Amino acid sequence: MTEATTIASTNAARKQSRQFNDVFSNVIPFTFSATEASIATGAVSAGDVTVPGAALGDFVLVAPRSDIVDLVVTALVTAANTVTVTLTNVTGLAVTAMSGGFTINGVVLGVGSVFAAPSSF
Repeated sequence: MTEATTIASTNAARKQSRQFNDVFSNVIPFTFSATEASIATGAVSAGDVTVPGAALGDFVLVAPRSDIVDLVVTALVTAANTVTVTLTNVTGLAVTAMSGGFTINGVVLGVGSVFAAPSSF
């Protein structure tokens, strides 16, 4: 079951200086807010965030700014410039305590030269 979520990007595409240039080609921080009235037991809610510069294969890290009531938050690049954020309720009850909304910080780590495609499989 997928439930609708509302996600608004607030500061995507600010590239920062970086270390490990051969591991990560770019670092793109972003922040988004989400509003979800309720997520049923075992249900998943997903939404897209536009992050200019994000590419398939990039790593995405996310961290909520507050307690989001036992939800599991994951994110991945699903298309160029698009990060899909997923909220999963792994509890035994519906989660309803976040209806006022919450903010999550994220960062896209662009893959560098050490992640070159293998020459054969």
